[in-house]
Amino acid sequence: MKKKGCLAASIIIGLFAFGLVFGIVQMMKDPDAYNTSNEVQDVDLIVDASQFSRITSAELVNVLGEPNNIENWNYKITESKSYDAVTYTYQNDQVYEFMLIDDQVVRFTIDSSSAPINFKNEGEIFPMFGITPSENLKKIQTAPSIIRYHLVSNKIAEVWIPDVKDESFGMIKFTYNLNYFD
Repeated sequence: MKKKGCLAASIIIGLFAFGLVFGIVQMMKDPDAYNTSNEVQDVDLIVDASQFSRITSAELVNVLGEPNNIENWNYKITESKSYDAVTYTYQNDQVYEFMLIDDQVVRFTIDSSSAPINFKNEGEIFPMFGITPSENLKKIQTAPSIIRYHLVSNKIAEVWIPDVKDESFGMIKFTYNLNYFD
């Protein structure tokens, strides 16, 4: 009877050791596949979004040059509240749209729908745009297809990604001044 108990214990210990060694070997082959934290791997900087926070149209042109298009329009929040707005559009591989109110950039939108931006985890998103999140960062929208943060940094009030699909997105919005938005 003792031999059967020792044999069973030996088999269980052997299977456990085999599983452990097999798991370690698999992790060593592809460590990124087993990284489930928001730990940031090396990511490329797409653009430093903080540099555009509340700058004037003249400063924007100084940084990026003349835009491809300038559109004056009326930004209507409610029936009784609206603002004269101007959109500066720059188009290269991605479309950069800057919404200015009172000659200040209040929102920066990147439309990269023709070449979506890929990420492995949400922790990579801020470094892609040169953002160091504040201690007060709050995730305010959690849905499979939406990522939205408030109190992002001392220069960025909100980051909003309205359409996330399979660890990629085609649009991201940086809001610098929430006073003009609901």
